[in-house]
Amino acid sequence: MRRGRAGDDFQDAFVAHRDALMRYAIRRVALDDAADIVAETFAVALRRWSTGAPPRDPLPWLYAVAHNVIRNHRRGVGRSSVGLPEAWTPALEYAVDDRLALLNALSTLSPSDREVLMLAAWEGLDSRELAIVLGCSRVAARVRLSRARQRLTTAIDPETAQTEGIPL
Repeated sequence: MRRGRAGDDFQDAFVAHRDALMRYAIRRVALDDAADIVAETFAVALRRWSTGAPPRDPLPWLYAVAHNVIRNHRRGVGRSSVGLPEAWTPALEYAVDDRLALLNALSTLSPSDREVLMLAAWEGLDSRELAIVLGCSRVAARVRLSRARQRLTTAIDPETAQTEGIPL
């Protein structure tokens, strides 16, 4: 059976982005679950891809699909609150003080603040791509990122945040 152009596009997206999606999943769920998350992400993406036009920019779209798969996974295993994966706890022996401070501060933020920060910093998404993943406008994505950064700064060092005019 010969694949159509949409099948070629999907296969190209799979090959190009599977490693990025694996890194995304590993940062958000237990290592044992990451491969299942990526597999489910591509299964959902293939179903959606085959019923409509391929997305212009597949990676942010795939991150959005993966985000939803992870939310469903967490609900399925009875975790109602989104927390940092165990691998990010401050007890890591090789962690340095700055990393500990950052991880502690991240753990105090809301799940939505953590997600927007991780998408920007760890996945390297710009405001256009953030908007696609978050399902909002570019302006809203920039505002969400800016506010999350302010809250992170406050969580890391409340005294510095107060002297720099960041609201507590």
